[in-house]
Amino acid sequence: MWSDEPVKNSTLFYTLYSDYLTNYLTTYNINIPAFRKMKKDLNNPLHRWIIFFDNKSSDELINEVIEMDEDIKLADKKFNELLSDESIPRLSEDK
Repeated sequence: MWSDEPVKNSTLFYTLYSDYLTNYLTTYNINIPAFRKMKKDLNNPLHRWIIFFDNKSSDELINEVIEMDEDIKLADKKFNELLSDESIPRLSEDK
């Protein structure tokens, strides 16, 4: 699943870390098509997050990982709050 080669149809996940002296950005390139083909381990937090972010995950599976993981549940709540806020422009409509 992991490779140094460029990957088509992949998604980048960004994580911002901060400490007392510096801020830095770490990027992870995840091969979503390869992930879709492999067996999912819902006990693995990384698998749960990828399922949550993958737009081709079934609603049932997304709901299952939301119920399993408090952090994903909070992210889903915040995401839904943003979607319901009419003052925030929808990027997809701007394209």
